[in-house]
Amino acid sequence: MEPKRRSWCRLTALCCVAVAIVLAGGDGAPGLPGVAGAAIETEAGGIEVRIEPQDVGLGGLFRPGSWTPIRSELANRSMVDRQVRATWLLEDVDGDEVHARVPAVTLGAGDPPRSLWLYAAPRINTTEDDIDWRLTLTDNETAQLLAVLPMRPEQFVPLDERVIGIVGPHAAGLDQYRSTRTQHEGQVLLEGIDPRRLPDRWYGMEMMQAMVWTTAGGDPRQEGVPEPAIREWVRRGGHLVISFGGAGDLQPQAWQEAAFLSDLWPEVELVESTRRERAPEWLGRGASRQQIPMRGLRPKPGSGVDVLLTGRIDGREEPLAVTHAFGRGRVTVIGVDLGAEVLVDAGLPEGAALWRAVFGWLAPVYPVSEYDRKVQEGQFYGAEERAVVDQGRFIASRIAMRDTVSPPLTIAILLFLAYGFIAGPLSFSMLRARGRTHLSWPVFVALVALFAAVAWGGAVLMRPVEPRVAHISSLTIDLSTGHLHTRSWMSLFLPRHGPVEVVVDPYAPQDRQNLVFSSAIVPDAALGSFVDPQSYALDSRDPGRIVLPMRATARQLEVDYLGHVDDAGDFVRTWGAVEADVHVDEDGRPAGTLVHRLPVELRDLVIVHSMAGPDAPVPQVWMKYDEDWQWRPGEPLDLEHVRRQWPDQRLYDPPREGEVDVRWEGWLGAVLSQLPGADAQDVVPWRLDLRDHTITRQIELLSFYGALPPPPVIKPERPPGAGVPPTPPTYRRPVGRPLDLSHTLAMNRLIVIGHVRGEDAPSPLPLPLTADGQRIERFDRGSRTVVRIVIPLERAADTQQQTDPHGAGSARRWP
Repeated sequence: MEPKRRSWCRLTALCCVAVAIVLAGGDGAPGLPGVAGAAIETEAGGIEVRIEPQDVGLGGLFRPGSWTPIRSELANRSMVDRQVRATWLLEDVDGDEVHARVPAVTLGAGDPPRSLWLYAAPRINTTEDDIDWRLTLTDNETAQLLAVLPMRPEQFVPLDERVIGIVGPHAAGLDQYRSTRTQHEGQVLLEGIDPRRLPDRWYGMEMMQAMVWTTAGGDPRQEGVPEPAIREWVRRGGHLVISFGGAGDLQPQAWQEAAFLSDLWPEVELVESTRRERAPEWLGRGASRQQIPMRGLRPKPGSGVDVLLTGRIDGREEPLAVTHAFGRGRVTVIGVDLGAEVLVDAGLPEGAALWRAVFGWLAPVYPVSEYDRKVQEGQFYGAEERAVVDQGRFIASRIAMRDTVSPPLTIAILLFLAYGFIAGPLSFSMLRARGRTHLSWPVFVALVALFAAVAWGGAVLMRPVEPRVAHISSLTIDLSTGHLHTRSWMSLFLPRHGPVEVVVDPYAPQDRQNLVFSSAIVPDAALGSFVDPQSYALDSRDPGRIVLPMRATARQLEVDYLGHVDDAGDFVRTWGAVEADVHVDEDGRPAGTLVHRLPVELRDLVIVHSMAGPDAPVPQVWMKYDEDWQWRPGEPLDLEHVRRQWPDQRLYDPPREGEVDVRWEGWLGAVLSQLPGADAQDVVPWRLDLRDHTITRQIELLSFYGALPPPPVIKPERPPGAGVPPTPPTYRRPVGRPLDLSHTLAMNRLIVIGHVRGEDAPSPLPLPLTADGQRIERFDRGSRTVVRIVIPLERAADTQQQTDPHGAGSARRWP
């Protein structure tokens, strides 16, 4: 090779190496590949960055469409103070690049490492193969790129599985609910949570349905526990379960003195045990042979605390598990340490009766070996033998804004066909018949000009000029806590190009922590992008305010809003105007009147009365499906008339003690079958259409998803000559998880569900949302809202042991 040529090759190679070093790590420190199971670390420009594998996602877990936390540790190893900015780079469903960031942080020279949290909601159709997340670190003053670190979570959680966290080393009997053998949805347990490493914002824990904190999980008062985040997570709908026992455990004062539990702790009187007691049977088989310390939890009068489970302490039956509402969530306290060595060594708790009472699950529990044996013998259905039905898919079709595209596209096609026919065969034939073919080119040019003018004129006339919203929304008004919660799935159309600021509740303080994000609605939507992909920033500390690039086309958004009746503003006064004069009569049934002054009429009312306690009857349901009936604003709804005139039945039939056959009965079973009173094996419920009543029923199923009858487990005996037994369905919820109200069924509540249909008059948006400072006033046909009103009830003293009004002991809540 010639010397000159060799020098040029050497120079080219050095340039390539230099470029690679700059892209990988700024000052020559390469970004290490993000491999699950290994820490990611680098040092650049004197700034050391470290990301542990469990800090990508919630404890290493990631579920598409859910808000996801990423925690990094930054340390300044230089001799001067530095200001740095960290950014999480990911892609949204439209192909635009999202820069999730926080304000620049100051790192003092020689200071200990500092934790930095970033949050974003990756698109709902993210797969394990297309995760391409990068953490970039830049100097805030010089804008110098310091490092780029690829990141990957340790575990990918499917959309249709719930997540429950365990603060402590033991699963406390929850491991029996991991699989979908007897359930509609499986479960992922996030075990061994260190509370000091929990995200510092509530939405970093959004994917977690509940968190169980045992004594083995550590002192809640320890430094570093993100108390405001845990408190807000519960207020937004989380379920915190606290378990503690007797001597040797953390004393109750440790929990009551924790700042975040100051108003979360239920108002109870502690009953100390003078000796070790026989463990209650709801801890599992053989539990009564164990002697354990326990504490009773007597609710104070008028406290709104409900009893879930009881046990004997010093010869008296005392409450051992109680629950109460906080915001949209719940706090449950159990006076038994579920992580005690004596229980763990005995294989307890088994969890079936315990977690049925706490979470309301109805699925029967079998040992894996027994279940597999019965599947092989043909007695049980295997999980692969069941048809999967996804609930909530109607949301995407209802907000698709197809009417904004179909008519113009149809007219354009017709116009193009007419142009081709008139400018070609028709005009030439007419000119030839008149002997004027020499005018073909002038006529052709005139027709081109005419059709161009028609096309441009039609485009100007048909061009949308007003902002529009198509939405499916859920508004929950909780009169026990005074909270208003809205979850809305929407398509937002703005007839402009350029950045648009979308704000949830613009007059609220920045720490309101509402959410607005663009992650798509359909889980298996095809990946796509605009021809001009753009970048936009997301402030991880203020996710209720975002500037999005708009291109005069619809953008899908999901919004979460939480307000309180004490908030000032027109929205709360308009959408929170509900009055309830309700009590429980001598028969243990709700009585009184309800009045709403919402700006809409409610149809298809469903009223559910739930009662708390180990021996409480199954919740009752009254319903009014009548096309001509509406509950109008200001019109009193008499509950006595409802009970007398409306059809009623049980919400569900729970498993019977000593029986394994779980049948599809009760109101939820009838809704599932779409044929009241029909057996699920006689229908094909997965062949659902999109008629309005079906959407209403699907919303109701999602509202009580946690109380659905479990999938049929036992195969029916095939009579001689019969065909193949029908395939039973399993209902999953990849979309609409925030709609679930099942947690309220463990408390004394009256739940009223009404629908604002969008066929005749589109539902207004029950949300204080602005785009570039303006409220959206136009709503697409099909937009609808489900309104749920939750009303607390105080049971009369003489009805505390009220028996089942249907007289069937089998209809009682388990156990």
